[in-house]
Amino acid sequence: MKVAYVNPAEAHHASGEAVLAAWWSTPALLEAVADRRGAPASIEVFFRCAQPFSSITRNSVTYHFAVDRGRFGWRTALRVRRGRPDVVHINGFTHPWRSVVLMLVTRRSAHVVQHHGEAPSASRRALIAQRWIGRRAAAIAMTGAHHGNAAAFVAAGVITRRDRLHEVTETVIHFEHAESETVLDDTPGLSGRPCVLWVGRHIADKDVATALAALSQLRRTHPDATLTIVGPGHESLTAADVTGVTGVTGVTVVGERPRNELPAWYRTADVLLSTSHREGSGYAVLEALACGTRVAVTDLPSHRAIVPNPLVRFVPGDAQGAAQALRSALAETTPAVPDAAAQLLSCYGAAHKVTG
Repeated sequence: MKVAYVNPAEAHHASGEAVLAAWWSTPALLEAVADRRGAPASIEVFFRCAQPFSSITRNSVTYHFAVDRGRFGWRTALRVRRGRPDVVHINGFTHPWRSVVLMLVTRRSAHVVQHHGEAPSASRRALIAQRWIGRRAAAIAMTGAHHGNAAAFVAAGVITRRDRLHEVTETVIHFEHAESETVLDDTPGLSGRPCVLWVGRHIADKDVATALAALSQLRRTHPDATLTIVGPGHESLTAADVTGVTGVTGVTVVGERPRNELPAWYRTADVLLSTSHREGSGYAVLEALACGTRVAVTDLPSHRAIVPNPLVRFVPGDAQGAAQALRSALAETTPAVPDAAAQLLSCYGAAHKVTG
């Protein structure tokens, strides 16, 4: 089986290496698939980029980078067709008209569309294209496919056949660099009993306010509990600000950290708390599990697929429920990380059978 993975979006980076670093989840997943028994005979990845054509082969996966300024992506589609892939893997429902052209040009191939947290389009014309894609795809890969994540796409008429839905976690987690002793020493605030870690951007959907309120609730039974907040956008928020506004103590606010340092934070923490109201999957949760860290998470479709234990899930915005989920998580072992590579490999096989 030959697989072509196509990203319809345009990557604005100076080199192929920079593209792969920025879109790290793509090579992480596909190189893990290539490493498996029964892996495809070849995997080629196509990125639209503002640079002349170039290729990189890494860990049995070949990446192609080329200019394609056309609105509908004809040049990329024709380049993909020349390889005669058995399966064309399309990255997301975004840029639907480019995906329509790609599917028409490669109509002899099976098509897998992987959802990455996007919602059905609000544009009527784009939604028509998404419906066309959904009805003709041999398989649709989605985190939380059978836990509620597909509901909006079913309601919008994009997904009409549930037997084409496949549970596939967005990526595998692989940290390229082990943490050094210096990094391990640079984890301020991770000294509580328990030490709770929160990782994410400073945006409303991540709901750091509920995390702060949950700490206050948790300290009723665990008076030495602490919370450390890591992620971009929090730099201007000091612990003093948090205490002054909320009355919560034991909080350390950290700005953005390089990704290769994150294992030190995860492994030093007792539990990761995710208070998100919406997630395509939840990279911080996957990263924590990959590092052997227990988790307490909001009861979202994607989280249900990744974290099956209902005792460590809570309703978004419920601080008291979050505190109880933290207590439950502390008493549990770390759940296994979903095998995203095996899931995707199975999805490829199912798609190939549909069109074969």
